Amino acid sequence: MAANLFYLQVIRGDAYHNLGLNNSIRVVPLEGPRGRILDRNGVVLADNRHSFDVTVIPQEIDDKDELFDFLAQVLRTDKSRLLQKFWQKKIAPFAPVIVAEDVAKGQAILLEENKFRYPGVYVEESYSRLLSFS
Repeated sequence: MAANLFYLQVIRGDAYHNLGLNNSIRVVPLEGPRGRILDRNGVVLADNRHSFDVTVIPQEIDDKDELFDFLAQVLRTDKSRLLQKFWQKKIAPFAPVIVAEDVAKGQAILLEENKFRYPGVYVEESYSRLLSFS
């Protein structure tokens, strides 16, 4: 019995610790589409469109410089601007931080394709309001 405890805690302890770090539940609130606004004649005054937001979870970042270099390249923006947004909006190591809003679909796809290289980067679908007054 003692030998088994020693094996699990001392010899295999690091492996089980790493498995435990990746075995967590994260609640991600999803925003639903808002309703269309119509006038009394049924003409659409406001509608919705899909948009994509890029979020970063600070706790999951391995190399911050490499990550923000990649994000700046894909999003075609300045790295310092992304870092500034990140530090201004960061509230906790495990809370997602929105670093870019309403990115193009192609950029969102490219970020998703490279998700395995940059853990901690997520593309979230959201909705933007379109106003169409005539």
